[in-house]
Amino acid sequence: MKKIKRIKKNKISRQKNRKQIRKKKIISKHNKIQKFKKKATSRRYPPKRSKLKLGSKHAVRRAITKRTKGKYRSEDGSVLETLFGATPKVRLINLFFRNEAVSFSVKELAERTKLNAGIISRECNTLTAGGILMKHASGVKRSYKLNLSFPFLAEFHNLVQRSFPIEKNKLISIAKRSGKLRLILVSGLFLNRDDSPVDLFVVADNLSERRLESAIKEIESLIGKELRWAGMETQEFLYRWRMFDRFVHDLLSAPHEKIYINKLNLV
Repeated sequence: MKKIKRIKKNKISRQKNRKQIRKKKIISKHNKIQKFKKKATSRRYPPKRSKLKLGSKHAVRRAITKRTKGKYRSEDGSVLETLFGATPKVRLINLFFRNEAVSFSVKELAERTKLNAGIISRECNTLTAGGILMKHASGVKRSYKLNLSFPFLAEFHNLVQRSFPIEKNKLISIAKRSGKLRLILVSGLFLNRDDSPVDLFVVADNLSERRLESAIKEIESLIGKELRWAGMETQEFLYRWRMFDRFVHDLLSAPHEKIYINKLNLV
């Protein structure tokens, strides 16, 4: 009997030990998970403003974004984009106000803006209801045109024409696909002038004409207007500049803005 009691006690004690070991393992796992979560959140998100130390990494980053981010968008981007965002509606407004006398079908609008036909028809209907556009339907085909009797036509026209048509950082990122950029020069449409030979001029190392052409098409879809553009290899551009080439001379003497220049001395 004593042996049986001892065996039972040993079994109970073993079971208790097992339960305690399991509890300890569960607690340790839970603690590890909590520590990992704390580390992950501290990596992802900066501390609160009250806890930011002067000169810390997060404080410097926040100060830089405060100074440059909002200012850059409002000065260098389209006013309509800063007010309403880069929406399909804004893209269509830019297209119609830069082509006042032209009527577009839904298919033509899709080709020019790179938007879905369903989105175009929905946004054009809202713009027609607001009085900005005029709708013309002949059977199944529908076409839209700017309503020249719109009461706020002059105000919208000033917003579109006077502001820079695209954010400069966006233009640079699209143009970078064509090669190693050395110079991006804008004039004409970008500065609301007609006395320049081109609107956009790109100089790059290992310039790919095919990639540059596709980049220009994307920029045209965002602006809503066909561009006069040119591209050159760096060596060809420098040779022409030193030889006082007429095209390069006229381009640099006309009103322009160099929005990107990389190790290219033109003095």
